[in-house]
Amino acid sequence: MKYKIIRILVLFTTLFSTFNTFSQDCSAELWYNTFVNRLGTELKECIISEDGKNDFSGILLQDKTLYIGYIGKSKKRLRINFNSIKKDKSVDDKYNVIGETTVGENKRSFEGYILLDNICCFKDFSYGVDDWMEGKVKNQGIVKGKFYFSENSKYSATGFFDGILVLKWFVDNNGLLKYDDIESDRDSYANNEFLGTWTSYKTGKSSPVAWGQYRIPCAGDLDIGAAEFMPNEKYHKYGWADYKP
Repeated sequence: MKYKIIRILVLFTTLFSTFNTFSQDCSAELWYNTFVNRLGTELKECIISEDGKNDFSGILLQDKTLYIGYIGKSKKRLRINFNSIKKDKSVDDKYNVIGETTVGENKRSFEGYILLDNICCFKDFSYGVDDWMEGKVKNQGIVKGKFYFSENSKYSATGFFDGILVLKWFVDNNGLLKYDDIESDRDSYANNEFLGTWTSYKTGKSSPVAWGQYRIPCAGDLDIGAAEFMPNEKYHKYGWADYKP
């Protein structure tokens, strides 16, 4: 696959314009700008492998139990688990997904897909605290994409998820594509972040939804933690009272 030169202000403009502001604290554009600012480097055109056969399934499944998320304007706690993510054999950059969500006492299975459509490399690499990974990184960057997950319509309170995702990766000196947790000791660290909507089959109404690893996109005042995610007490009644980092 060939990738065109990517400009930050152009890369997400069309996609982000389809999202409304999810809360008074955050919009999709603001979230992405914050994400990019956290990187501390410019993005540039890149090709990870010459044959284009990159497989991000392992990165998407990495630390899958660490996903934290919310759904709705009240930011009710959403638990999401990916049971299987496999690269499609016939469609480039498509990943078939099987998983389950839990909101309150409602546990629902879903199936769907992820389409990864833009890869960006960092102009300057990050090596972590005290540069512990210096000399061990061959390439590094982010990839963005779209997701669509459909819950089993045989059950009540079901619908479909769709939106965008961004994840960070790096390539080691052996040419292996890996989940980028190099900066995981920093307070602002987050990865595998998903932002979108959930739409009810029954009513057709959509609600904001977001989840990620270590931090949640567009969490607003839900997250009052400094070194790590910590739910605001005002949201405890929405499923966060028993949350433990």
